[in-house]
Amino acid sequence: MQKRIDILKTAQSLLEELGNSPVFLSLPDACKHREYTVVTSGVPMTVKRYFDGTGTESVRLTILFRRVSEGEAIEAATSASTAFGRPGAMQSRNGSYQLETNSAEKPTLLTWADGTFVYGFDATITYKEE
Repeated sequence: MQKRIDILKTAQSLLEELGNSPVFLSLPDACKHREYTVVTSGVPMTVKRYFDGTGTESVRLTILFRRVSEGEAIEAATSASTAFGRPGAMQSRNGSYQLETNSAEKPTLLTWADGTFVYGFDATITYKEE
């Protein structure tokens, strides 16, 4: 559990470094925050075990960018997707996990009913499990 929390905090820090503030770990109140960025984690994926007892575990993150301007939403999502796809971008900041790989999909438009634009993508983080 601690490793997944660290992965979320690392993702939150990376998004803030890219200028996406505020960054939430769950959907915020839309009445209070017209624009925001959200990073969430799904259920952990299967752990792969090797003959020596070590293994890898993958975590899928979903990152959403809600903006009033479609151009700003596309730009924020595209730059973040590129950053999440760089090798080593999601290395643990406090050493709680050892990164194996990280990858990100291309952003896509999500339908939102209130006139704002939401673009999002999924990123997969794989770390060593001992």
